[in-house]
Amino acid sequence: MPRVDYAWIVISNLIVTIATLGLMRPWATIRLARFQADHTEMRFDGEIGEILSTIKDTGSAVGAEFMDIEGIALGF
Repeated sequence: MPRVDYAWIVISNLIVTIATLGLMRPWATIRLARFQADHTEMRFDGEIGEILSTIKDTGSAVGAEFMDIEGIALGF
């Protein structure tokens, strides 16, 4: 994420939130979330199926819950 743009979003959200006595806080939160979503991505080195099966095979609770949430089913 560009640091200057991120700082601008945070500072301007703070100013708007204070100026409106908190009424624009939901707008500021959505604005920051959109900025973060636009500037965040995941890159995989290799095949996605291999990575997901490695996560599932490690037996970690986080990996298993991620698979359940996303509805990903790996089976043969």
